[in-house]
Amino acid sequence: MKTISTIAASIAALLFVGFWIYASIEDKEHYIFIFFAAVFAVFLTYGFIITKIDDKKKAKKGPPDFHDEKMGDFWRDKFGRLTREIEWLHEKDIITQEAVGDTEEEVLKAVTFGHLLFKDPNETDKLIRRFVTDELLSLANDWNDDGIDESHFYNVLTLTSIKTSHNGDYEFWLDADGIFTDHTIIVYGNAQSGFERAEIEG
Repeated sequence: MKTISTIAASIAALLFVGFWIYASIEDKEHYIFIFFAAVFAVFLTYGFIITKIDDKKKAKKGPPDFHDEKMGDFWRDKFGRLTREIEWLHEKDIITQEAVGDTEEEVLKAVTFGHLLFKDPNETDKLIRRFVTDELLSLANDWNDDGIDESHFYNVLTLTSIKTSHNGDYEFWLDADGIFTDHTIIVYGNAQSGFERAEIEG
């Protein structure tokens, strides 16, 4: 997953910097001070670069096409859908929320419906993982000769996208860390009936 890969890469980079500094300086007694000063400088530079990248992305998007008091800014894509990118729970992975409809009124209703799904993200996330595990664990084992442990399957599921519609229908798109190769998991549901089915697509 992206978060774990980023952390691993950061640790590896810091270790490399540490060994390089130690091998390069003659003043070994002040190594720790020099090392942490270098790390601090690296993080300041990294933060500055990320901020600039975010600013450029926002500038490229232009002003938002719609603002929701509870969920923030949305931008319209080429298909007329209102979309936004957000962090889901404590994860650093960015997910996409889409509000779809055939008319402007329907699209705005789809945004409003999203309030229900984001009311308690922690509980929603647990329910999605539990439903997918119950529905697809057997299929996951059919796809993998070594077998997939239930706990492992539950924990590797990563939400990537949420799609809402004006009539209460919704879709949760998830990644299963290669268990179904490059296929995506989609959970279909409705505000009244709840989760209806989980399928692999793609």
